[in-house]
Amino acid sequence: MSCENCGAVHSATDRIENDKKIHERKKLFTVCITILLGIAIVCGTVLACFTVKAQQETIIEQQYALNMQYSSLMEYVKGCEITVTDEASADGDGSIAVAGDGNTTAGGDIVNGE
Repeated sequence: MSCENCGAVHSATDRIENDKKIHERKKLFTVCITILLGIAIVCGTVLACFTVKAQQETIIEQQYALNMQYSSLMEYVKGCEITVTDEASADGDGSIAVAGDGNTTAGGDIVNGE
C-alpha cells in the first residue's frame, strides 16, 4: 500500500472501531434498561398483590362487622311481630306507622299513635 491510502485506511479503521464501541455501549444500555424495567415490573406486581390482599382483608373485616350488626339486630327484634299492610295505622301507645312503597315514603303518610 502506498502512503496516500494509509490515512484513509486508518480513518476507516478508527471509524469502524468507534462504531463498534458505540454499538457495545448501546447494547449494554439496552440490557441495563431491560433489567431495570424487569425489576420495576416485579416490584409493581408484588406491591399490587399486597394492596389487593389488604383490600380483601378489609372486605372480610367489614363483612364480619356487618354479620355481627345483623346478628345483634336479629337478637334485638327477636319475638317482635312485623306486619306489612297497605295502610298506616298506629295503635295509640306511642308507636309510629309509615305508609309508603317499600323503603320509600314518597306519597305516604306518617301517623303518630298518640
